[in-house]
Amino acid sequence: MTQSSSHYCDYTVAALEDELVRVLCSKNSADIVELEDGGIQIYLHRMYIDQAEGLIYRINACERPPEFVIWEKDIPEGLAMALEELGKVGMKRVITGAVRRLYESVDPEYFHTNGLYCKTPWRIGRQE
Repeated sequence: MTQSSSHYCDYTVAALEDELVRVLCSKNSADIVELEDGGIQIYLHRMYIDQAEGLIYRINACERPPEFVIWEKDIPEGLAMALEELGKVGMKRVITGAVRRLYESVDPEYFHTNGLYCKTPWRIGRQE
């Protein structure tokens, strides 16, 4: 379901950030594996939370902090348009805030006590 940017026209900058966090946190998938004993095992994959878990402890260990990748296809068209309407600086502020919140959700104490607030590079990935 795509939503037009008019859906987001009354959103504040903070509300757009909240919506982006919600969208990214809702990107989930699952693998169901049949076991030899006839049972099943379900593996849940939380795409962006798993990425944050995989990167958070590497941020200070690397010379350059690893980039958090947000796939263009995962941002609803209307939300993407609303972010673009904020301009380059506004869009960067919203996306950076959302990425920070994802890292913080993984380990709040580690995030704050290790100075990660300003070490959250990200990029928009485009698949061809």
